[in-house]
Amino acid sequence: MKARPFLVLALGAMAFAVVLAASLLWGAVALPWTAVAAALRGLNHGSAAYAIVMRLRLPRALSAALVGAGLALSGAVLQALLRNPLAEPFTLGISGGAGFLVTALAAFAPAWFALPWAASGAGFAGALLAGVLVFLLAERQAFSNTALILCGVVLSFFFGSLALVNFVFGRPEALQGALLWLTGDFSLATGTTTLAALVGVAVPAVYIFASADSLDVLAIGDERALGLGLPVGRLRRLLFLAASLMTGVCVACAGIIGFVGFLVPHLTRLLAGARHRWLLPISALLGAVFLMLADLLARSLLNPIELPVGALTGIVGAGVFLVYYWRGGVREMP
Repeated sequence: MKARPFLVLALGAMAFAVVLAASLLWGAVALPWTAVAAALRGLNHGSAAYAIVMRLRLPRALSAALVGAGLALSGAVLQALLRNPLAEPFTLGISGGAGFLVTALAAFAPAWFALPWAASGAGFAGALLAGVLVFLLAERQAFSNTALILCGVVLSFFFGSLALVNFVFGRPEALQGALLWLTGDFSLATGTTTLAALVGVAVPAVYIFASADSLDVLAIGDERALGLGLPVGRLRRLLFLAASLMTGVCVACAGIIGFVGFLVPHLTRLLAGARHRWLLPISALLGAVFLMLADLLARSLLNPIELPVGALTGIVGAGVFLVYYWRGGVREMP
């Protein structure tokens, strides 16, 4: 049994390499592997293949990988903190807060305050706002796990309703761009945005990985954790803040993409167990593979039409979960 996590990590790394290569080779224009290899080596700077690989496909694939890793890692942390399999950034209303501020920006801000950088900033601020509201509301009930989930669901509906109001009163041309952002989009990824995603995901991830053993203790219950000398309240606040910050960065980089933070940690527990020393890095790796593959399919299946990445992850994720549920695979979290 101890060899299983190593095997899952190895297979996940192989899958990452395969999907990354496919993302560079395939798209609206198929490229030979020799042209891709030359571009990665820095050759043929003036060629169309170099521009496609280095300025379009590579930043897009890496951005999808970072966002997928961040969302999966956030979902794993939130599920451990709340000991609830429904916990993830989408169900806790964090993504809904981002959607509300982005649509408000598009509806009421001056025309010169244009997307996409404005949308990224508004999405990050909205995600943090929703996370803080959920946390403060739940803290009034002694941070009850049930209270936190209920507050998240209620705020998700609340922010969603406000976003619909924004669509009624906003400028149609501005809201069209906001709608594209809300459904998940990596088409505007650049080297700069990829670097921003790397920093924004890596910084909270360092703290989360360092807290893996503490998450194992929290998973067995607050009373036992306190008995073992763990500062439960402070640790929960810091981990919740780290997960919210990571979610805010992911939303700012790619818009609202659901199901990654819900499905991937469940799949990881099935494959590698519930020890967070393995669960966290494997969830991040599989989340990166899942979202890179989803983005590749979104831009390749109906070429030249590009599907929204968030819609595709929702369809695939819901389908996989329903099949798994139908076969009796859903269990309470340990």
